[in-house]
Amino acid sequence: MQRGELDAALGHYRALCASVPLKPIRTKKDYRRAVAVLNELPAGKRQVNARQARALGKRFGVPPGVFV
Repeated sequence: MQRGELDAALGHYRALCASVPLKPIRTKKDYRRAVAVLNELPAGKRQVNARQARALGKRFGVPPGVFV
């Protein structure tokens, strides 16, 4: 990696660290911030699809409809 690429990657990493807590959670404040960031992720707002429901049902030994 060349110096310019390294500087660019470091800049992106710093920007990411400023918006996402990429460090151990040690305090209640750290925990609250991490939860807030996780709640903003789009993956947490998606519906479970039929394939996922079947897999979850099989894994936990319950009917797939529980997850829909």
